[in-house]
Amino acid sequence: MSPKVRIAGIPARWILSACVLLAAAPAARANEVLDAMAGEWIGKGDGRIGPGEPAEKIYCKISNTLSDGGKALLQAGRCAVGNTTGALEGRIEAGENGQFGGKLVSPVMKAPATVSGSGDKKQLRLNARYVDSRTGRQISSDLEFEIVADGEFRMTTTATDLQTGDVYRSGEVVFRRQ
Repeated sequence: MSPKVRIAGIPARWILSACVLLAAAPAARANEVLDAMAGEWIGKGDGRIGPGEPAEKIYCKISNTLSDGGKALLQAGRCAVGNTTGALEGRIEAGENGQFGGKLVSPVMKAPATVSGSGDKKQLRLNARYVDSRTGRQISSDLEFEIVADGEFRMTTTATDLQTGDVYRSGEVVFRRQ
């Protein structure tokens, strides 16, 4: 008969059994809102490139891929507004206590924008700060991503020109899973 090994008074074979069961258990989703936004998307909506500018139709095709065990969402795609089209890319990471952060790149930005904010299982509320590639002005943009139905989310953006104080709704796009 083999000797009985105990760890903190618990038989070692029980601890080993628990470890095996935990290792075999399916992993919980790292973040529900990022999980819901993963996939291939087509978006349609409207937006404006500056305060006082007319609203124009926006069309987007985006691919969102989960990374880092579901804790990050990698974004790549293109959007067209009027006669202008451009590539988009980004990374949104889930942090502790409902906090999110990352980087976004779009044709309206001179350099990648750092984003940060909060979220829950149905919504992300992020703020991006960047230099407008058209005007050279500092912009603060509030981005809200809301899961409105299975296979559908809405992105709403409100921009503030930090030099003039002008605030304007820069876009609202509804994305549907393809």
